Amino acid sequence: MTEVFRSIRWLLVRLLACILLSSITGCDNSFRDYTSEQSELSKNQGIWQKTNHQKYGYSYTSPGGYVDAGNQYNVDVVDGIVASVFCVTTNENPSDLTLVRHPTVENLFGMIQSAINRRAYNIVVTYDSVIGYPTSVFVDYERNTADEEFIFRIDSFQDTP
Repeated sequence: MTEVFRSIRWLLVRLLACILLSSITGCDNSFRDYTSEQSELSKNQGIWQKTNHQKYGYSYTSPGGYVDAGNQYNVDVVDGIVASVFCVTTNENPSDLTLVRHPTVENLFGMIQSAINRRAYNIVVTYDSVIGYPTSVFVDYERNTADEEFIFRIDSFQDTP
């Protein structure tokens, strides 16, 4: 009977060690390799910079989790600065022109680089294959923390004369 208890005790110790180890490594990205994210960012940022977009506009739909979730916005950028924002849904110009709410493409590249530098838990980015801007960005900074994610998707993009 003692042999059975020893086996059960050893199994429980191993199970507890596995649980503790997985919770520690699951929250720590110090060993994660961000080479592919950095490579994709550098490649697409280079494409974007070569095309030299001085004036452009894009539209996006505000993601869930924001007060204005589902609202569609048109954003105009001139010389790297947000020049105007128009909410198509409410037919209004919002007063909040902060870069997090209505970023330039350059700001999006910076946010992606920051997520890589901060070793975010999950980074998923898709880029336009022709001019390199990020078409969608999802960053989950911490595995077990709610509401710290960054989500952004450009619905349409156009250069303006």
